[in-house]
Amino acid sequence: MTIQGMPVPNYGFGPGPVYLSGQLTWYAGQIALFLISPAYDGAALIRGHRLDGTGTFPFASPNGELTLAAAGQSGHWRLVQSSLLQAIAPGCYGIQVDGDGFSEVIVFAVQAGPAPPD
Repeated sequence: MTIQGMPVPNYGFGPGPVYLSGQLTWYAGQIALFLISPAYDGAALIRGHRLDGTGTFPFASPNGELTLAAAGQSGHWRLVQSSLLQAIAPGCYGIQVDGDGFSEVIVFAVQAGPAPPD
């Protein structure tokens, strides 16, 4: 699957229409990748928090939240990605997405992994 000429995953987590997805290749930083269904053209607000301890899901934005602008009906999937301000520690996290006529929560776990390749 490609969006804007860039290959993207063909999976996402959550009930939709905004899905948390992943990346296809290893990346030195940490990003959050969201796929937005072609059926949804409204705006959305995305916020994240750690559920099993203190801390947030640190989106690289002035207020730590992501705001998705409304888009015209294109019939295509939309892609939004955000760098994270800091590394995410292993734990349980939740992302809340509020949009026109819906509110959804995506809960996921981050586990410790191996060191990145040299």
